[in-house]
Amino acid sequence: MMPKFNIKRLFKLQAQLFGRNQIKFSKDMDCQQIRNKLDLYVFDFDYTVIEQNSDTIFYTLFENRQPPKELADQYIEGQWTAFMNTVLDYLKNKMGINSSKIQEEIEKADLVGGMKDLFEKIKSKNSEIIICSDANSLFIKWIVEKNQIADYFSAIYTNPCTIENDQLFVKRFYDQHSCPLCTQTPNMCKRRIIEDHIAKNPNKEYINIHYFGDGKNDFCPMVSLKDQNSTGFVRKGFALEKKIEQYLKQENSDPFKCKLVYWNQAHEILNQI
Repeated sequence: MMPKFNIKRLFKLQAQLFGRNQIKFSKDMDCQQIRNKLDLYVFDFDYTVIEQNSDTIFYTLFENRQPPKELADQYIEGQWTAFMNTVLDYLKNKMGINSSKIQEEIEKADLVGGMKDLFEKIKSKNSEIIICSDANSLFIKWIVEKNQIADYFSAIYTNPCTIENDQLFVKRFYDQHSCPLCTQTPNMCKRRIIEDHIAKNPNKEYINIHYFGDGKNDFCPMVSLKDQNSTGFVRKGFALEKKIEQYLKQENSDPFKCKLVYWNQAHEILNQI
């Protein structure tokens, strides 16, 4: 006589063999994947991962290392992406400078001291790293590939950039957003980008979120961090530090819920990861 076969017990044994954290069993025998628990580290790029503003590194191609006045005067506040396209058009069609020459200049960017070691430390903790930047996709791609750090990032959120007829074109990440804290960057709210990233990864449970930034558009995602288990890493000497200082002086300002850590070089904070 064939022995009775306990299918539920077999499934439990399989779960033990392939890892307890991969499968769980409900009473009705439905199997579902357990969400992977990890921390999320979010990095701005310019003046955070690198020491320069990638959008202006190639200004060395201009005669005085700055756009001529008639070009600079075309900038409208809050319309940086449009101005970038004006500058790139000038380089190509007035100066005859192609995309390869611009790439050569962009690849001269320097990583912040200790940044590669910081990425390595974070990845060793079974954590995820993404970039949220108001730069553009090609400039970031060229820099991270040149410095051999591309594999550290699971996603890069930035303004799309393409090459057409050997000329660079940058598009806005968003056409518009409604965040009242990000009025200076109408094309990008980094808090919303982080929320969208989390929503797109339902198989992952982000326990804590840690944010690295330097600029005014890094204030919104940092002030939105949920508790003291999350960390806002504020680079010293840049606009974000001053904005936080001004914010905390306001009488009715809510205190930051996250822990704030001020840093200059990445090796200073290796022991805080």
